Amino acid sequence: MPDQNRQTEALTLWLATFARDREFCDALVSTQASGIARLLVYVSWCHQYFSAIQEELVTMAKMHFPSAHVDDATGWTLTVTGGVYADICLVPYLVARGVIREAGLAIRRGMENVGVLTQLWREPEKAGCLTEPDAPEFRRAFVWEADKARSALLRAGGVQKRFELCLMAKPLSDLYQLYSRFGIHGGSYDQFVGVEVMPTRFSDMLVHRPDPYRKDLGSDLQLLGMGCEMLLIELCYVHGSFGNRYGVTPSRGGEGHFFLTQLLESGPDGGMSQLIAEALQAFGWANDGERASHRG
Repeated sequence: MPDQNRQTEALTLWLATFARDREFCDALVSTQASGIARLLVYVSWCHQYFSAIQEELVTMAKMHFPSAHVDDATGWTLTVTGGVYADICLVPYLVARGVIREAGLAIRRGMENVGVLTQLWREPEKAGCLTEPDAPEFRRAFVWEADKARSALLRAGGVQKRFELCLMAKPLSDLYQLYSRFGIHGGSYDQFVGVEVMPTRFSDMLVHRPDPYRKDLGSDLQLLGMGCEMLLIELCYVHGSFGNRYGVTPSRGGEGHFFLTQLLESGPDGGMSQLIAEALQAFGWANDGERASHRG
């Protein structure tokens, strides 16, 4: 064990990544404490209600899908909802370490999952198409519109096939396109927009982190918060749409809907504003309403 510790310490010193993580987090909290707190509020909601919603979806799946496809539909429901949960929790993890661009990719992946979830539950006959994601049957059912007239209609409305049955089809399509353009597709200058190509005081051997004291990261955090919010809205939309039909709600998952609605209330006295203020106080990130540097 001592030898292993020395090896870990040597790697840590060479990479300098953990020290830069903490320094960056201090700087980010000093400048964007409310933005980080908002992300953590969504994580807290997930920890309280996600398991109940998943369990209740499994209960409903037995009544909702054709008997021949119940197992596949249930497995996919657990897989894609679990992916949403993991990505929402991953967002503040990446943000706090200065790899904000990758946090956007987690949101993008979560959107793909809610797109599959919504289409699967809105059109349960698609359960027969649950093969590999790259299989033609899957892509035609969930990703690519084969009908030219319908494809043109979706394109004219700025809606992607994968989100057409979602409650927030247009906002999801817009945000997905944004993260795809600037985070996924290579071969253009777009992939370098917002990327630190030169070292900053928070760079290490692996990452050039932005400098929160010189670059306003508020819009980045706001966009990530909007992404987390849309993922949870779509999850509750599916769960709530069928909860009453199958006698599952009122329930613990239904309670989660109620508290999510409270989070969406706007204004200084809205649910989100209050919980952000409570988080700032709990973490010691605020002092009489003023921003404070996190030294933890």
